[in-house]
Formats: sequence, structure tokens, C-alpha cells
Amino acid sequence: MIINPASGVGKKGSLTDLLNKLIEKSDKNFIISQTEYPGHAEKLAEQYLNEGIKHFIVAGGDGTLNEVAKVLTGYPNVSMGIIAAGSGNGLARHLSLPKNIEEAFDVATGQKTIPIDVGFLNDKPFLSVAGVGFDAKTASVFAKMKGRGMKNYVIAVVRNYPGYKPEEYIIKTNDQVIKKKVFLVSFANSNQFGGNVSISPKSSLQDGLIDICILEKIPAVLAAIMFPLLFMKKLHKTRYLNIIQAKEAEIHITDKSLIQIDGDLVQFNEKVLTLSLKEKALHIHVK
Repeated sequence: MIINPASGVGKKGSLTDLLNKLIEKSDKNFIISQTEYPGHAEKLAEQYLNEGIKHFIVAGGDGTLNEVAKVLTGYPNVSMGIIAAGSGNGLARHLSLPKNIEEAFDVATGQKTIPIDVGFLNDKPFLSVAGVGFDAKTASVFAKMKGRGMKNYVIAVVRNYPGYKPEEYIIKTNDQVIKKKVFLVSFANSNQFGGNVSISPKSSLQDGLIDICILEKIPAVLAAIMFPLLFMKKLHKTRYLNIIQAKEAEIHITDKSLIQIDGDLVQFNEKVLTLSLKEKALHIHVK
């Protein structure tokens, strides 16, 4: 079990304390580690995989899940259980995993698993949603805020929306080329960013496709009306959002482009991103 003790909005240490109590009652044997810095979960996963561990449980947010999945993707005999303890929990919400820690623990230690697709931007994997543009800008602001949770995420969106200027991207996929200034381009593997904020509600983790979501900037006078549609899973029905399904794509970005992967800001030196997919490459414990 790999625990990010700083995940979520509760008091630091409370997640670990609760999990230790559940482990004491369990009839299974655990190796328990806590992350201490960004990237630590990936190193721990590599260590335990090399030691022959086959069943991993990750207690944390989407960023921690991403680090572990980076290591476990492509191993058919290895599985990952999820105890969602982040601010968004996009993957867990898509999979309808329990929010309750005790119930999530039971699922994560259970026998039922499913294989899910894993998306990639160049060599960097994503489980839920990656993107360039406003969602990445929001992720960068959100990361600097003292508190987590949906309230602060909404604050980050509202603060940055008025002054954000669309950037020009070139997207090559399915024998078509799109060159356009847009608000954001999101690559959806799951059906939401997290917190039930959904840009592509029909996205599937098992269809072998990534939904490329191209959103034009919504006029300020309509923004207050349109923003709730993300929570209502209806933004895709407006003329401002175009969704293209693809197995692969090439995206040309600018020097100023910000990129987020599963909610975390990621630095790319390349100005051309290659979107790809590994089908059914990661086994996840589900209800």
C-alpha cells in the first residue's frame, strides 16, 4: 500500500491512521509506505514491482495514482486498488468506486478487476484527462492555492477565465488537420476531470479511443450559464465544444502552452505532442 498522507482536504495523518486500523483488522499481509515528495510514489512502485509484488493499493489523489500507474502499465498479472483521497478523484468517480474509505478498502483488497486503457502524451501516461490550454492554466493556479477541494478549484476557474486568451494549436488526427485558436484541448480517457466536472461524459476507459475535446472560448455573457453544464454533463451538447474520437493524434503547441496530466502541471520540452493509447494496459480493482 502506497499512501499519500497529504492527499485530500482532511487533517494530515488522519488518512494514514484510518488505513492502519483497517489493515490491523484485515487478514492480508501489507507492506506500507508513505510518500514524502512528488515522484516518490513512482519510485516506491518500481521498488515493490522489482521485489515481485503483484497487488498494489494506492491511497491518494489522481496525481498519486498516475505515478504508480506509470510503473504498472503493461503488466497483465499486476493490479492496482484505489482508495480515493484526493480533491478531484476523477478515475475513482468514473469507476463508481466508494467514497467511504472503509468501503473503498474492501474493494481495493477484493478479487474483481477490469483492464482499462491508458493514454499517453509522448511518454507520459494519463488515466483520466490530459490537456493544453485553460484547464492546464487552472491546474497551475490550483496547485499554488493553500487549500484543495472543489471550492478552490471553482475559485481558480473564475479568477482566470476573464483574462485568459485562446491559443492556436494544430491537431492532426484521423486524416484531418485542425488549425485553430481555442480555449482548451482536452484528451479524455475517462469521463471527467474530477469532482464530477465532465467535458466528455461518454468517454470510456475500455473502448480503445481517446476523446479529443476542442473547446472554443465561451463569451463572458454566457459563461455563467455554460459553466454549470460541466457539472450537468451537457457541455458537449453546445456548439462551443467539438469532440473527436481517435487512437492517436499529433498536437502542435506554442512556447507558452501549459500542459496538465491528470490534474498536475507537467513540463514538456517538445512543441509537438504525440497522443497515443495502450489498450487494456492497467488492471484496476472495482466493485
